[in-house]
Amino acid sequence: MKKTGRPIHVELSNNLDIKNISTWQQLSNGWRTDHDVEAYGTPTHTNWVKVSRRFGDVAEWQPHAGSGGWNDLDSLNVANGSKDGLTADEKRSYVSLWAIAASHFVIGSDLTKLDDYGVSLLTNDEIIGVNQSGVAGKRLSKTSTTQVFYQELPDGSYNIGLFNTGLTPQNVTVKWDDLGIMGSAMVHDLWSHENLGKMDSGFTASLSTHASQMIHVVPANTLTVSPASGETEVSPSRVTLNWDAQSSVDSYHIQVAKDSAMTKIVFDQSVTSNSANIRDLSMDTHYYWKVSSVADGTEHQIGIYSFHTTKTSVPTAPDWILANKNKNDSVSITWNPTAGATSYTIYRKKVDILGLANYKPIATNLMTPNYVDKSAENGVNYSYIVTAKNDIGESEQSNEVQADNHHLTIQLITLLIGFLILVILTTIFRIRRDKSKSNTVEVLLNKTA
Repeated sequence: MKKTGRPIHVELSNNLDIKNISTWQQLSNGWRTDHDVEAYGTPTHTNWVKVSRRFGDVAEWQPHAGSGGWNDLDSLNVANGSKDGLTADEKRSYVSLWAIAASHFVIGSDLTKLDDYGVSLLTNDEIIGVNQSGVAGKRLSKTSTTQVFYQELPDGSYNIGLFNTGLTPQNVTVKWDDLGIMGSAMVHDLWSHENLGKMDSGFTASLSTHASQMIHVVPANTLTVSPASGETEVSPSRVTLNWDAQSSVDSYHIQVAKDSAMTKIVFDQSVTSNSANIRDLSMDTHYYWKVSSVADGTEHQIGIYSFHTTKTSVPTAPDWILANKNKNDSVSITWNPTAGATSYTIYRKKVDILGLANYKPIATNLMTPNYVDKSAENGVNYSYIVTAKNDIGESEQSNEVQADNHHLTIQLITLLIGFLILVILTTIFRIRRDKSKSNTVEVLLNKTA
């Protein structure tokens, strides 16, 4: 293969012995760490038992992954609806674990039957960024029902995955001290692309059964900066970055990027004062900036901060809309937070046979991405859509979702009824037409006679 002159990725499968890792590293670019994740002999592609055994694999094989050779946890089966054999939370945890482990993203779903939720999991750019960070995540902590993994990135920031592996909802916590972070840190939700603000000593995620949360953590500093980290509505025409002056420093190195990993650099400059001016940034864009001190040729990172320039557009439509009917006939609606949204509106309509009902707002100015519809009538199916708003206006409508999984059935019934009505009307028309012709012929015969 080397003689072809082309780069070829060589993958070894499957269930290799970790004791021979030096051989696998010498002869390949990737190696399977376990048996197939697929649940053969069952109606579904996989199940949580198959997926969750990979937590141990990630921790055990992590030291052996790196540039040129990576651990392979097997395929991702998350985009074929109920056929996958997993809940929505389990699918998200599935992808999150593969991402934090820097495992191959190999899709195991039927590509002709992909569902929107699965595609949203596989195409989230910030989660793909975690997967492509070049760092295999380490296990930070483990209990019988929780696990925390992290990637320490070259810029001093961290990607962290918090997992509830238990059978009941619970809180999962990461402490900054355990990562060696002194002081507070800025937290960013990687799935929703939302900044969660500064956390003093750690972060706690409230997770449902088998759920998870992926965050990016940037250690803060006692440094006073301007614009304040996380500030919004910053004018992009001229941004002046300021920070507290440091002692015994020759210069400062300033970088501004469009991503928290500081790879999409838009400004890179060294200055001798504790201030830097940047002109002509983009509107409605989130920027990260890093300041480092330089003394005797040695560079030391001081901190990474962020700001968002003035918004000029409405938010994007919310995604991952889920509607679950509760036992008391109320309906719980949840969705992904939308970047730049200041509130949400929920619209509802009854799902009737003819599909003639119109959407009407039932909740406005919602501050959080969830709502319980307590006005739902017993025995009635509803369809919901969600929009996001900011000072500019309202987003496009989300995909519609129904409280019961009867959408396809109702569509088929509606089409069938419509077809039957069409057949009946056509038959009536033909009968009347034939009768009219018959009467005409009879009249003509009478006249002839």
